[in-house]
Amino acid sequence: MKPRGLLPRMLVWCDRHPRKAAFLLSLALHVNSVRNGVVWDDRASVTYNKDVATGPDYLNHDYWGQPMAAPDSHKSWRPLATWSFRMNYLVHGYAPLGYHLVNVLLHACSCALMLSVARNAFRKDETSARLATLIFVVHPTHSEPVASVVGRADVLGGFLALFAIVLYQRGGFAAMLAFVVALLASLAKEVGVATFALFVAFDVVDVICASPTVMKAGKRLARSKAFILRTTAALTGVLGVLWLHTRRHGQHLLYKWTLLENSVAADLADDRLATYLTYAHFHWRYFVKLITPCYLCYDYGYPCLPHILHLNDRRNAYPLILYSFIAYMAYEGLSNKKRHVLLALALGLVPFLPAAHILLPVGTPVGERLLYLPSVGFSIGVAALCRYLKVDEVCSSAPDTGLYSSIVPSRGAVSRSQKLSLLSALLLGSIRTVDRNSAWSSERSLFEASLDVCPRSLKILNNLALVLLNGHDAETIKQRDLPRARALLDDALGTYKGFPSALFNRGLVHHLEDRRVAAARDFADALTATPGGTDQRIETYLGQELWLLAKPLEFLNDPKIQLLRMSLIDLAADHIQRGDPELPLTHWAAASIAFERDDFEAAEISSVNAWNLSEQYREQGIHPDRWVKADACLNLIGLARRGRKDDQGALVAFEACLERVPGSSECLANAASILSDQGSDDQRTADFYERAMQVAPDSPEVLNNYGFFLETRGRVQEALEKYEKAAQLLLPAVHHQIDTNVRNARERLARGDVGVPDSQRARPPPPPPPEVKASAPPPRYTWSTKA
Repeated sequence: MKPRGLLPRMLVWCDRHPRKAAFLLSLALHVNSVRNGVVWDDRASVTYNKDVATGPDYLNHDYWGQPMAAPDSHKSWRPLATWSFRMNYLVHGYAPLGYHLVNVLLHACSCALMLSVARNAFRKDETSARLATLIFVVHPTHSEPVASVVGRADVLGGFLALFAIVLYQRGGFAAMLAFVVALLASLAKEVGVATFALFVAFDVVDVICASPTVMKAGKRLARSKAFILRTTAALTGVLGVLWLHTRRHGQHLLYKWTLLENSVAADLADDRLATYLTYAHFHWRYFVKLITPCYLCYDYGYPCLPHILHLNDRRNAYPLILYSFIAYMAYEGLSNKKRHVLLALALGLVPFLPAAHILLPVGTPVGERLLYLPSVGFSIGVAALCRYLKVDEVCSSAPDTGLYSSIVPSRGAVSRSQKLSLLSALLLGSIRTVDRNSAWSSERSLFEASLDVCPRSLKILNNLALVLLNGHDAETIKQRDLPRARALLDDALGTYKGFPSALFNRGLVHHLEDRRVAAARDFADALTATPGGTDQRIETYLGQELWLLAKPLEFLNDPKIQLLRMSLIDLAADHIQRGDPELPLTHWAAASIAFERDDFEAAEISSVNAWNLSEQYREQGIHPDRWVKADACLNLIGLARRGRKDDQGALVAFEACLERVPGSSECLANAASILSDQGSDDQRTADFYERAMQVAPDSPEVLNNYGFFLETRGRVQEALEKYEKAAQLLLPAVHHQIDTNVRNARERLARGDVGVPDSQRARPPPPPPPEVKASAPPPRYTWSTKA
C-alpha cells in the first residue's frame, strides 16, 4: 500500500535513497551559507593571497601566501586547498558566492560518503549506519568549515580522507588508489596525514574482531605479509608527507607561537606539568563541543581558555572523566569484539591527534573546524550508543520505512521518550546548524555572536572594534560606533597592554575622532610593541598622522612653530619612507609631503602610484580598506600638475575626479580655480564653487577661493562675506593670505571700488589664494587573523 501525503512519501523516498537523502539534507542545511561574504581569515587566505591570483607559487608558500621558509610563516602548507581557490578565481574572480558554493557541495559529498563508512562500521545494521550519517549531517560544528571560505582546507581534506577510507575498505585496486587519495588529503590539510594511520587501524580492527583473543590477533598481524606491506606503505606515506612539508621550512623548522595564537606554548613553555594539564583540559573542551554544540565561537584565543597550573585544580576531573570513558569504550570494544565501537574510537581519535597538541603545539588551542574528521567517529559512537539503548527498535504496529520512520515516536512509553529525545536532538542540531551558518554572513554578526561565548578574547574584542570603526562609503560610515569600539579596545589593552593590533586600531579610532596626538601616540606604541620594533603598515599610518599634526601649524606665523612643523614633516617623511610599498596610502602620504615641500614632480609620481595601486586592488575585488579614495588621488595629481604650471593637465585630473566622485568639494574648488584663472567660463566656474559650497560649507579653503573669484569679478561684498567666514572658521589660528584678502576687500568697499571685474581694471588683482590641500583619506585597518 502506497503511503499517502507528502511527508510519508518523502520518508519512503529517503528510505529507498539514503545516500541521496544525506546529500540533499546537507545542501538544505548549508545552502544559506552561500550568501555569506568574505569574513575574518577569508581575506588572508584568498583576497590578500597573491597565489590565488598568480598561480604556481602556492607550492612553496603557506596557506596565507607567505614563503614557507619565512620566520613568520605558520608552516601551514596546504597547496591543494590553495589550488582550489585558484580554480575558483579563474572562473569568477573574488566573488564570494562561488567559493561558498564549492564548500557546500564538498560537504554534501562528504555526507554521502559518510554512509559508506558507517555501513562498514555497523555491517548488517543498516539503521544504525543511517543514524550515524544523519548525526554527521546535522552536527553544528561543521558550520565553521563549511560557512567560511577559509574552511576549504578542512572540507576538502575531510572529503578526500573519507573518499580514501571508502576506497581502502573496498580492497583490491581501490585500496592502492586510496593511498594516492590520502596523499591528496594531506596536501589539502595537515590532518589528512592521519588517513594513512587509519588504514592500519582498519586492518588491526578487522583482525581483532576475527580472532578469539587480542594476543592471537597480534600474532596473526605479525605473521601477515599483506598487513606488513600495507603498514609499510602507510608509514612511507606519512614520512613522505612530512618530508615534502619540512623541506620547505628552511632554517625555521617550527613557528614560534605568540601569546595571542597559542598562549600555552608561549606562556607555559617552561612548565611541562601546567602545559600537559592545560592541553588535557582543551581535550575536554573539544569533547564538550561535540556533545553540546550550543555555544560555538570562531576563536578561543587568549585569555578565553583557562590555564591549569596545579594537580589539585578541580577542573582536572573533567579530562580524567573523558579519558576514563575512552578507556572503558576501548575495553568494551576489545573484550566483546565490537567492531563499530573500535572503529568509532579510531575515526574519532586518530584524526584528532594532529590537533591535540600531543605531537606538536598548534596555533588553534580549540577550533570547531578541527573536529570535522573526528566527528565521523563521534557520529558512529552516538549511533552505537543508541543501538545499545535500543532507540532504533521498531514497534510491530508501525510501518517499516527504515530509520526515518523508526525515530518517530511509537506507542511504548520508554521507546517513545527515547525516540522523542533523539528526534529533538536531531532537530535542534539542524536548527543550530542553519543559525550558525547565518552568523558567518558578516564580520559583525560573527564577532558579536562570538563575544557572547568568549567575552575576554583579545582577538574578538579587537576584531569587533575594527568592524565598528570601519567605513569606506556613506552606508558603512553610518554604522560606525566609535565610543563602543574604543571601549572594546580599552578592554583588550587592559588585559594585554602590549597588543600591537589593538593599539593600532585604537589609534585609528583617535584618528577618526580628530585626536591627532592620541592617535600618533597609539601608533608609536603599536610600533614599539611589534616584534622587532618595525612594521611597514604601522610606519605608514604613524607618518600620515605626524603629517596631519603638522598641517594646521602652517596657519601660525611663529618661527618656532614653523620650525616644529618642518621637523614633524621630516619625521613623517622618515616613517613613510619605511612604510609598506604595497599600500596605496604609503604613496599618497609620500605625495602629500612632497607637495608640502614644493617637490611637485615627486608629488605627482607618488600620487599616480597610489592611484594605480588603488585601481588594481579595486579591479581585483580586494576590500576597500586597501584603497585610497579616487577623489583623494586625482585631486593630489591635479594639485601637483598645477604646481608644475601644467594647468591643462591639472584640469584634466580634476575633471576625471568629478567623473568618479561628482560631489568632491576639493576637486570642484580646484577645477573652478583653474577656470577662474583662465577666465573663459565664469558661469561654469561659479557653478563649481556653488556645488563645492553645498558639499563642504565650512571649508576655509573653498570659501577663500570662492571669495577670490567673486572679488576678481567685481562682486566685492559677496567676496568679503566668504573671506570673513573663512577667517572665523580658522580661529584662533590666523591665515596670513586670508587676513590680507579681508583687508583688501574692506578697502575696496570703502573706496567704492566695486562692480568692475579685474580684467577691466588697470591695477593688478590681489594675490592668488592658497590651493585647496588634499584632505586626509579614510583610515585603513588591521585584523587579528590566522588563528
